[in-house]
Amino acid sequence: MTATQSILTSKLIVIAVVAGLSTIGGSADAQQGGQIAPNLVPLTPRLGVYLVQDFRGVRVASVIPGSVAQQIGLEPGDIITSVGFERAATNPVFFGNQLQRHIQQNPTVRLGVIDVRTGRLHYRHPYFGGPVLQFQGR
Repeated sequence: MTATQSILTSKLIVIAVVAGLSTIGGSADAQQGGQIAPNLVPLTPRLGVYLVQDFRGVRVASVIPGSVAQQIGLEPGDIITSVGFERAATNPVFFGNQLQRHIQQNPTVRLGVIDVRTGRLHYRHPYFGGPVLQFQGR
């Protein structure tokens, strides 16, 4: 069992961050066929991750394939600690609102990310001005 599966099976509510609209995907019971909340359809612009609270920011629980998050190299276990030059909100819903505010000012957003493998802080610069991507699930 991976760390992500362990998190999801513990009945935590999983949040899909949709810039401006953080949609609650349901509990771990919603997991089917290896997908988390398969009927969730994020809108654009979006980061494309499922997040859980962490005292340092928000922790990535899962990355949606083909998303902006995957393109910038986010992995499950990474912790987003800052948005722009602000400390990241620890609540995934508030983080989604915070991200949306920054995207409205500039489609390229600076994210401070603690890498799960190295424990080191890195900065990623996702661009949210690209084409619309849809996640339909099964």
